[in-house]
Amino acid sequence: MVPSDLDIARQLDAASLGSVKVRELNRFVFEDIDVRGSRVLNQSRVKNIIHRFNHEGCRRLDPLTWIPCEVSKSVLQSLLTVDPKNLRIDLPTDLQLPEGSELHCLQGQHRIAAAVEWLEPNDLWWNLILYDSEKLNDDCRNRLREAENGFQIFSDGEIFRNVRHYQLRGEEKPAQEWLAKWSPTKCRDFNRIYEPKKIKDKRKDLANRLDALLVFPALWIHWFMGTHLTDLNCPEIKELCAYLHKIHSAWVSLTCGNSQALDPGTLELLHGRYPRLSLDDQRFIQQIFHDNLAFPRVTDPASRSQLLQAALNYSGIIPSVHLFFEDIKYLKPMTDILKKVLPFKFKGTIRQAMLRYFIPTPKNRIQCQRTILMKENEELFCSAYRQCFLFAMRHFFGLTDIHPRGHSQSSKSQSLEPSDLWKRLKFLLHHLGFVLDRSRNVKAPPSTECIAIQTLLARLRPPELFEYDHAILTECSNHVATVLSQIKPRIISASRPLQSADVPQNWTLAHRCGMTDTDTFFPTASISFCGISIRQMMNRVRALRRLR
Repeated sequence: MVPSDLDIARQLDAASLGSVKVRELNRFVFEDIDVRGSRVLNQSRVKNIIHRFNHEGCRRLDPLTWIPCEVSKSVLQSLLTVDPKNLRIDLPTDLQLPEGSELHCLQGQHRIAAAVEWLEPNDLWWNLILYDSEKLNDDCRNRLREAENGFQIFSDGEIFRNVRHYQLRGEEKPAQEWLAKWSPTKCRDFNRIYEPKKIKDKRKDLANRLDALLVFPALWIHWFMGTHLTDLNCPEIKELCAYLHKIHSAWVSLTCGNSQALDPGTLELLHGRYPRLSLDDQRFIQQIFHDNLAFPRVTDPASRSQLLQAALNYSGIIPSVHLFFEDIKYLKPMTDILKKVLPFKFKGTIRQAMLRYFIPTPKNRIQCQRTILMKENEELFCSAYRQCFLFAMRHFFGLTDIHPRGHSQSSKSQSLEPSDLWKRLKFLLHHLGFVLDRSRNVKAPPSTECIAIQTLLARLRPPELFEYDHAILTECSNHVATVLSQIKPRIISASRPLQSADVPQNWTLAHRCGMTDTDTFFPTASISFCGISIRQMMNRVRALRRLR
C-alpha cells in the first residue's frame, strides 16, 4: 500500500531530531547521481543561486533554506556537547564537527557550493535539519530529496529519469508528481513519446532507445525536453533511434559493460573526442587517465587499463546526448526543406511520404561495384532519399532562414539565389524518380557557370539602359558555359588537406558536432558527391570537421 502524503509527513515529524548550525561546510556529503531523486552538481545552477544571493542575500535564517540531513542517534550523541533531547527545530544549536566526521545531506549541494563562493571565509555556516536515520524509510528519504524550494530546481534530464524510473516500476502516483514539475508543453512532448495514440506508432522505438540510456545517469545531464523530437518527421524516426542506439552502444563499450563507472566529469572530458583519428585526442585521453580524471570511481589498475584501451580504440567520435541535440540542429533545416516540396498535409513521416511519390526508372540504377547494380526498389529509394538530404545539407543556407555559425551579411552574398536553388532541388527530385508535380517534364535548370555569365553580361549591358533581346544573352551564356565545360581541369596535388592547419589549434566541442560554420560551409562548396558511394559522401562531410 502506497503511503499517503499525511502518513509520510507524520513519519518525518517523528524522525525529526532538531536543527543545528554547522560551520564545516566541506564535511557535508551529498548523494551520488545514481540515487533516484538526487542531482549532479551543475555550475550554471550555482551561478544562478549566487545571482539570487547578490539580490536578496542567502537567507540562511529562513527554515525553507535549511538542508535535511540524516544521522543516527549514536553518532549524534558523539558529536553534540548537549543532550540531543534539547535540540529544537526553531532554534538551531551550534555543532562543531570533529576531524574526520561527515554529515549525510539529502539535498542542498548547489546552495552550499554557492555559499562557499559568496560568503566570507569567516562567515561560513549553514543550518541543517537532523533526522533519525533509523526512523526514515525510502518514502521519507525520497520526499526530502525531492522537496521543492526556491533553490531546488530539477533539470529536464533528472525529471525524465525519475518519471521513467517510477513508470517502469508501475508506480504512477510518484511518476505523476515528477511530471508535474514540467510545463504542460514538456509533458505533452513526453507523452507523445511514451503514450502514442496509435499502438503501432514508431515512436515506441524512440521510447525504447531512450529507456536503454537510463542506465547511464551522467548522459541525462544534457537532456532537454521541449525540443519537439517527434515533430522532425524523420524517416520513421529511424535516424533518431539509430543515433540513440549508437550512444548506448558506445558507452557500453567505453565502460566495458560497467554503466555505474561513468560519472559526469568523465563524460565531459571524453565526448566529442576522436582518438582513432586524432593524435591530440589520443594524448589527451592518456593524460586524463594518468591523472585519474577519467573514471575516478574505478581504482583497480587492470580495470583502468581496460577502460583506457576501450577509449583509445573507439572507432568514431565519442557520442553523447549533448552531441545528439547539437546534431539535431543541423538536421532540422534539412527536414524543413523537404517538407516544403511535399504536399501541404502529407501523412506519416517524410520518408513514408517520399516513398509514396517514388517511381524508380532505369536511370536510377546505381553501380556499387564493377558487376553489381542496385536493382531493388528499396535500395534505389534509399539512395535517392539520401541524395535529397545531401542536397539540403549542402544548400540549406539559401533554402531556409537558418545559417551557418559565424554568419554575417558579407557571407550572405556567397550563397546562391533561393529561386535558383529551388529549381535545382525540383529538378533533382524529378531526376531521381520523385513525382511530386503533376507535370512529369521538369526542365533542367541552367548551370552555375551559365547563370554567372548571364549575370555578368546583364551588368555590362543593363536592360534599363540598353534595348536588346534577352534571348541573345541567354544563348550567348549557354554557348560560353558549354565551351567552359569542355575544358578539362588540371590535376594539382594539394599541399595539405582541406580544412587542416599547419599550426596547433585549441580543441573545441563545437568543431565536432552541431551546426556547421562559415569556415567549412563555403570553402567546401566545390566538393562534388557524384560518382562516389553514399558512405564515402558522408565520410567526406564528417572528415571536414575531424581535420580541424
